[in-house]
Amino acid sequence: MGFGEDDLGHFLELQIGEWPLKERPSRLKDLPVKSDPGEWPLRGPTREFEDKMLALNKHRGASLVSLAAEADGGSTEWLTNAVARIESHGRQILIKGSAAHESAVGSNIVGDKLLTAELLEANGVATPSAAVVGSPEEAVEVAASIPGPVVVKPRNGNKSKGVSTGLTTDQEIRDAFHLAREHRAEVMVQQHIEIEAEMRVLASPDEAVAVNTRVFPHVTGDGVSTLRQLIEDKNLQRSLNPALAGSPIPIDGLTSRALERQGLDLESVPELAQTLTVREVGGLSVGADIEQTLEVTSEDLKATASKAIAAIPGLGWGGVDLIVEKGTGKPYVIEVNTNAGFASATFPTYGEPRDVGAHLWKLRLEAAPAQVSLVPEVPEQTVRPIPMLAHANGKAEIGDTSFGEVFIESLGRQNYSFQSKNAVIGVVTAPDGSRTWITKSGMTPADRFAVRHIIRRHEWVMQLLGDADVPRVRARAVRSPQQLRRFIDGRVTSAVLMPIQASWVGPDAHSLAAEEALGIESISEKLWVQARPPGWRVRILATPTGGWVVTTKDLQRSLNATLLRKATNAAVKAVRAIPELRWAAVDLVLRPKRVEANRVGGVLVEGLMQQPRYTTSDHVIAGDFDEFCRALITSGDSIQQRAEGPTVWALSNA
Repeated sequence: MGFGEDDLGHFLELQIGEWPLKERPSRLKDLPVKSDPGEWPLRGPTREFEDKMLALNKHRGASLVSLAAEADGGSTEWLTNAVARIESHGRQILIKGSAAHESAVGSNIVGDKLLTAELLEANGVATPSAAVVGSPEEAVEVAASIPGPVVVKPRNGNKSKGVSTGLTTDQEIRDAFHLAREHRAEVMVQQHIEIEAEMRVLASPDEAVAVNTRVFPHVTGDGVSTLRQLIEDKNLQRSLNPALAGSPIPIDGLTSRALERQGLDLESVPELAQTLTVREVGGLSVGADIEQTLEVTSEDLKATASKAIAAIPGLGWGGVDLIVEKGTGKPYVIEVNTNAGFASATFPTYGEPRDVGAHLWKLRLEAAPAQVSLVPEVPEQTVRPIPMLAHANGKAEIGDTSFGEVFIESLGRQNYSFQSKNAVIGVVTAPDGSRTWITKSGMTPADRFAVRHIIRRHEWVMQLLGDADVPRVRARAVRSPQQLRRFIDGRVTSAVLMPIQASWVGPDAHSLAAEEALGIESISEKLWVQARPPGWRVRILATPTGGWVVTTKDLQRSLNATLLRKATNAAVKAVRAIPELRWAAVDLVLRPKRVEANRVGGVLVEGLMQQPRYTTSDHVIAGDFDEFCRALITSGDSIQQRAEGPTVWALSNA
């Protein structure tokens, strides 16, 4: 790089290699020496791979898994830019962004940094000491008990948001507490380790697949531009790399503090070719660059990362943030992350690209259950309706209750004990002493994080149901009152209206009479509308193998064998339509006269969820809720029906 001046002013002369006519910049040859990361071209495993990635133009993480699946003979159907269904070798999986092989349980555990640290320590993985604090003064007090500088960060957080490092003064600690509190309610003070090297290791319990060594956010001076201008220029360069786009270097208080420690500020002008660190947080999402260093990383460091993943129940995969202590060479695990971006290992700033997508595809395919084609089991009708919220003593709870509360209560009735670990996670101990980590909403290590998030969006669920020819109510997305009127007018007497991102029967879903819907004069956001036809509404807790529990609020009607069979078949077909889904509460509307006449539309699915709520009006009319709860925590990837059950019927009869 050279520097000069002409009639137009100062200029830089940069060595960028040959640039053949009509060739994209991504095809430029690599620079002969290691230079500023922003000067590197797009780097991937092969030219063909880069072309496919750019042509696909989808979410980076999801694209990498999709390309690996297609190379293995699979096919991908995209629901959105980041969500897709992949089919291969007789199995189906759902992908969503960078969510990989993590379970819902493991993801919730690592979201709690204090609980994660406790599990790491219990399994012999070194991690800095930490404590939760409730006020700035308590943070100062705890910091005083820790030798040397400290780190202050949210207890539950990600992407280095609200993290302050290397704090030494009481005022720095107070300010950092307030910054962390802006992101999460609970704040941690953690021991600061003097860093010789920092890296993120993408690993499973058995293998480290990639090592992204972080280069702190930095810029290289040109002798003219201020640090503010150099950061802005660097952010423009980052926007051209698939792995760095959308992750600029922030210009904020942490950046200003890092510069102040060097006697600089944002208006300082570095000398020509002078490289300066502008931020002391090494997360890719906050401006760091990546060097892929798997080949030169010690076996001890890679083994530490895999051991950390194995220490978290049900995790299976994650990004382990490791540091090496200066002077001792001792590795410490700082954090374990789910939904960890892995495109940076495939498109690193420096180093040999690693095809992480191919490894993840192998993990997902091996864990995916085979598609179920067995005839669904139908639950037995109860002798009389049983209140869903009945305690063992026969009294009913008052008000609205979540599935998780009823689930935990049921386990208690059956002599299981539950030990809460935080607001979301706990451990169930069975009468035989076996232990299972669960979420309080009934998720176990067998429930995939990606699937859990996808079914929270009703629009995507209905799209998957439609693709599988599941009988469902009329529905569509609308953007204007005119589209809403065309959907309603003369065809619908009642409808459900909700934001397009909402879950089924969530707080934002509203039932409206046709007249109310037709009276809406403006729509400011894309909405989801679906018909609410008259009929008998029931809810079935179902798995891919059968129906388990049928509940209803309407006790004026009664089930017969045909209606129960067809309702169960529809519910099971809905669960099977969502790849890797172990169970769901499926809401249906039954129209007995159509069923008796064998007409289309006798049983229609309205929606499904894994966080249903129940009231004192809900009664069990078929099945055994306690048996279902036992099955949730004792079964693996597939919840099996009891060995002996009632007569089964073919799905084709639905």
